[in-house]
Parts: sequence; C-alpha cells; structure tokens
Amino acid sequence: MRNEEAETLRSEVLWKAMVLFWEKGVAETSYSEIVEATRTSRKALYGWWPDKASLVRETLRVYQEGVLNPTLTPLIETGSPEALERFWNLIEAAVSSESWRGCYLCRTGSSRVAEDEVVAQMFHDHVARIEKAVASMIAVRQQHGRCPEHIEPSVAGQASAAFIVLMSALAASGAEAEGLSRLVDSARESCGIKRAGRS
Repeated sequence: MRNEEAETLRSEVLWKAMVLFWEKGVAETSYSEIVEATRTSRKALYGWWPDKASLVRETLRVYQEGVLNPTLTPLIETGSPEALERFWNLIEAAVSSESWRGCYLCRTGSSRVAEDEVVAQMFHDHVARIEKAVASMIAVRQQHGRCPEHIEPSVAGQASAAFIVLMSALAASGAEAEGLSRLVDSARESCGIKRAGRS
C-alpha cells in the first residue's frame, strides 16, 4: 500500500473510531468493535495507535479541528453582537437532533477517561475557551446596548460552559431533545438573550 493510500485509510479509520466513541462513549467501545466497524486489522490499529488512549486523544484532536473550532471561531473572532445568538442557534440545532449524543470532548473529558492528563487538559482548555468567548461577546453586546448591564460577563461565560457540559452529559444518557432545548433557552437567558418568538 502506498503512503498516500495508507494515510487515507488511517484517516477513515480515525473518523469511524471517533464516531463510535462519540455515539457509544469511549469506555463502552472496545478495540474489537473498532476493528469490526472499520474493517481494519487489529495489527494495523496497533501500528497506528499503540493503545486505546492514543487513539482517543487523536480522535479528540480531529473533533476539535473539525467540529469545535468551526463552531467557536466565529464567536471568538467576530465583534458582532449577533455572534452569540448565532452560537446558541447552532447549539439548539444540534440538541434538536434526535441523534445528538452531546459534545464528544465534553462527554469524554467529564468521564473516567479524563484520568488521562492529555484528555483532561483538552477538556479544561475547551471549557475555558467557551467561558472566555461567551464573556467577551457579553461585553460586546453590553457595549452595543444588546445585553442588560446586570449580567456579569465572566459568570455568564461560566454558566454557558456548564450548560454545554450538562447538555452533553444528558444527551449521552438519552435525554429528550425537548428537555435539552429548554436548557438552551436557560443558557441564552443567562447571556441576556431571549429566543425569537418568546417574551
């Protein structure tokens, strides 16, 4: 197999493993299930990732780059007061899907797998990034008169991160989309945002 083909296969296996971990949970997914789902030999898997922990770390990096960064970057890089509303709209769209199982990084980082220092650090960095981004956008909204002054940006940032971790844990345990949507509404309110069509 040529290097290019091997790298393509490795990427496909990585993506499929990530989806399995995301859907079932890391602790509940065995290497045997990964071998079966990816139709790759155990030898190939161990050649790429010497243990499950290294595979988990790499799937989390792929998730961060492919899912989290595109979601958080517009919130972080824009000075638009509407960015925070768009962020919560994205979260609501995700939780409204019956197949959503929560944020993979939040689920993994708040589970027993977080005993892995690398995973724990990725989780803590992600939570801090949410907190900082939301706090920054609350301040922008306040400067534009779009958010009540009594809302403390850093507290709203912490609450938003807590809501996302909670929604991820609930989604992983099979919570109904309607209940998760109510949590999104509460998160929006903690940021001084009313959902369109609600008073």
